[in-house]
Amino acid sequence: MTADARMPTGIVPILVTPFDAENEVDEGELRSELRFLRAKGIVWAGVGFGSEVHRLTPREVATVIGISNEEGLKVVGNLEASTSRVKSELEALSAAGASAVMFRPRFLRGEPQAIVDTLVEIVAASPVTIVYQDAAAMTGIDLPAGQLVDFARRASQPVCLKIEPENAAEKTQIVRDQLGDKASILGGNGGRHYVSEALAGANGTMPGPAFPEFFEALRLLVANGERAAARQLHARLLPFIIAVISTEEFLFQQKHVLIRRGVLTSRRLRTPHPPLYAGYQNLLDTLWDDLEIDALLEHCSSIVGSK
Repeated sequence: MTADARMPTGIVPILVTPFDAENEVDEGELRSELRFLRAKGIVWAGVGFGSEVHRLTPREVATVIGISNEEGLKVVGNLEASTSRVKSELEALSAAGASAVMFRPRFLRGEPQAIVDTLVEIVAASPVTIVYQDAAAMTGIDLPAGQLVDFARRASQPVCLKIEPENAAEKTQIVRDQLGDKASILGGNGGRHYVSEALAGANGTMPGPAFPEFFEALRLLVANGERAAARQLHARLLPFIIAVISTEEFLFQQKHVLIRRGVLTSRRLRTPHPPLYAGYQNLLDTLWDDLEIDALLEHCSSIVGSK
């Protein structure tokens, strides 16, 4: 699609929020994470469910967004509110420095067309770009592809669609075929289907922050028509990507990798949180060695540097 500075595209990592021993946001560690991403060429980052926003106060969310801006990243905020609070919360996120907001429609109910009508109204009232999260498993709202197309066409400003049902590539293809360049489309699900999504027309994906050069290498290979190379590269890390069965394991996994990469010093999640599998760290380390991930990341960096 035509470049639009307001539109999240490419690799848009969802930040993991570091916490100190007092269970507070560790601003120094956060800056380290942000600088790591900037050094890898990342322009946009998300502050969302993977950032533990459900465990952060509004002031803490604003702090994370503000520090992200200070470190040179544009931010996609997160909104999961009833319609009566959407406008005020959009304004608050915009005031904090978010350039876009991902709307999770968990509180919308009604027929698909009525939901689309509400989304169009939300976009019209929003001071920032809206990213609509199409993830029925997480929100309970499953808009058919035709309704997503209708929403993007009727919206008064460009929108972004984060399409991440189980059939993400199929749905992305249908939406892209009908919309052309009308909207940006991002993948999700931790990047486990990213190559298929990119081949279907996705402009990027929203993974965690642990492997930015891996996902950028995949994006470049697909853009360069190197489909087989992209699939083969993706398959090399896939066993590690899918080694999560809960949000807490995903957060721990991402922080553990960032420790191995010299970015963070702690795997702490904000407490209280559900317990983790006792052998999980050992599982990750075993996978890291078996999959030769250090060498894999060097290979990804060489791909990014050559394109």
